[in-house]
Amino acid sequence: MTKSTTSGKIAYLLVIISLILILFNILRLIMAYAFGHPYLFGLSPLIDIDREMNFPTLFSTLLLLLCSLLIYLISGAQKKAGKGDARWSILATIFLFLSIDEFSSIHELLIVPVRTWLNTGGMLYFAWVIPFVIITIILAAIYIPFIIRLPVKIRLLTFVAATLYVSGALGIEMLGGVYFEAIGEQRTLIYELITMVEESLEIFGLTLYVYTLLLFWRSTDDTGSFQLKLTS
Repeated sequence: MTKSTTSGKIAYLLVIISLILILFNILRLIMAYAFGHPYLFGLSPLIDIDREMNFPTLFSTLLLLLCSLLIYLISGAQKKAGKGDARWSILATIFLFLSIDEFSSIHELLIVPVRTWLNTGGMLYFAWVIPFVIITIILAAIYIPFIIRLPVKIRLLTFVAATLYVSGALGIEMLGGVYFEAIGEQRTLIYELITMVEESLEIFGLTLYVYTLLLFWRSTDDTGSFQLKLTS
C-alpha cells in the first residue's frame, strides 16, 4: 500500500465486499426459511455472518488488522514529527487484540463464568458484554479528549465509525441477548436478522474507520507533519 493509493477507492472496494457478504447472508436466509434449504449445498457455514471461521469472520478480522496497521503507521509518522503520543501505539495494540478475538472468539469464553458469577440475564444474557462495556467506558474517557484534538473531518468520521461499531458489537448484541434468552436459545429468522444488523454495523463501522485512517495517513507530508487534504 502506498500513499498514492486513493483512500476513496479502497473504501469503495471494502464497501462492495461488505455488501456482497451481507447479500450472500440474505440469500442464505431466504433459502433456509422460505425454501427449506438451510445448508445451501454446503455453503451455508461459509457465508453465515453469525458463524465463526468463515468468509465474513475473515473479512472482519482483516479489517481490524488493517486498522491496527494504519494506526501503527500514523504513530510512526507522529513520532517522526516529534508529536509522539503513546495512545496511538496503545490503540494499534487494541485493534490487534480485537482482530485476534474476532477470529478466535475469545470473548465468548467469558459468557458462562460471568453469567454464573453475576446471575445475569436480559440485556446482559451474553455476559461477556459486561467487562467489555467497562473497558469501553474507560477507553472513551481516555480517547475522547485525544480524538477531539484531531482535524475536524477526521474527528467526525472517527466518532461516526466508533458509534457504528460499538452500536453493533455491544448495543445490538445486548438486544439480541434479550431475544435469544426469551426464545430459549433458538436460531430463528428474527434472531438471525438481529445478528445480521449487528455484524453489518460492525463491518461498516470498521470500513469507515479504515477510510478515515487512510485519509489521515495520506495527509502526512515529507516532514512528518499532518496537512489534512479534503480530497481523497
